[in-house]
Amino acid sequence: MPAWTGSDRSGTLLPVVRIGLLVGGTLVSVLVGATAGLTGASAPPVVDEGDRERATADEAARGASSPHALERAERTGADEDAAAADALATADALAGDALTGDVLAGDALAGDALAGDALAGDALGRRASRDRAMARVWLSETRDCHRRGRRRFCDGPRRMPAPTGEALARVERLGIGTREGVGAILGRAADEGLLAEVPPLVDESLVWPVPRGFMGRGFGYTREGRLAARLHRGVDIPAAEGEEVRATNAGLVLYADNKLRGYGNLVVLLHANDTRTFYAHLSEGLVAAGERVRRGQVIGRVGQTGLAGGPHLHFEWRRGAVSRNPSRRFVERPTRELSDALQREQSIRRHDGEARLAEARARAERTRAWRERAAQTSR
Repeated sequence: MPAWTGSDRSGTLLPVVRIGLLVGGTLVSVLVGATAGLTGASAPPVVDEGDRERATADEAARGASSPHALERAERTGADEDAAAADALATADALAGDALTGDVLAGDALAGDALAGDALAGDALGRRASRDRAMARVWLSETRDCHRRGRRRFCDGPRRMPAPTGEALARVERLGIGTREGVGAILGRAADEGLLAEVPPLVDESLVWPVPRGFMGRGFGYTREGRLAARLHRGVDIPAAEGEEVRATNAGLVLYADNKLRGYGNLVVLLHANDTRTFYAHLSEGLVAAGERVRRGQVIGRVGQTGLAGGPHLHFEWRRGAVSRNPSRRFVERPTRELSDALQREQSIRRHDGEARLAEARARAERTRAWRERAAQTSR
């Protein structure tokens, strides 16, 4: 036993002895002063907590060594092992379910992501097309209206892009893009300097300009009534308003405006073989004067600007200043079944348009009659 030290009343350090006693099965320590000089006649017993814990552990060890204690321990251990095994199995099952759920959720999320990507791709494609159109600088929107006999028509609204960048430089250098400039070129053969700016032709055939349009009035003397003796210089291709119009071949945009009376919004292309193609009555053009276009490129949309009774493309093919019949040169024309279906759709649109026009006229007549009665009543 290690010795402790105490002090008497004079402050002198004195040895103190610790004596271990077994009390009620518990080992305790009693501190006894080595001399009677410690405070008080005798020191009170002090129980050491470490000795108490060791005594408790010894008693538990003696009890655990009995047969009944061993049997209880074995049963308790077996129960604890079974409970641990059940817990592990449950945890594994829950983990497996969680993993399966994660896989299924991942597959579902992947599917949603793919579908979302597809939709987003379509939306982005449409948005990019709109952004490209909106990024253009447009000519001032005007509406020039005229009268031919009893018929009134307008060469607008003007919806044509203005040339910028290289196209603008080319317009200024070649003197194209204006009514006067294109008029001078159309009346003669193009010079070599102008043809050098035109992209080469891969094929001299003509791509059908309106994929969802059918052949209407043809080339020649195809009109009736007062206009029967007037040559129709091109072909008419009826289609729904807003349908795409394609360049029949690669070329240079000579003109993109609405200043040629009767044609409305018009695009004129010059091709490498010195032929010219006209795309008239557009609702809007998508190319500017001075730009180079490729074969099949979308250059505008079907409309009914200018001298047009309904939405259609008036297409002309000229060699020099002479109009030619383009019908035999068209390729990629719609099938007969598609043409028949498009004609039926056109008939339905025309019928609906006539019904709306009749309703509008009747409404205007009722309004006029009501105003007349109101004026008579006020008198």
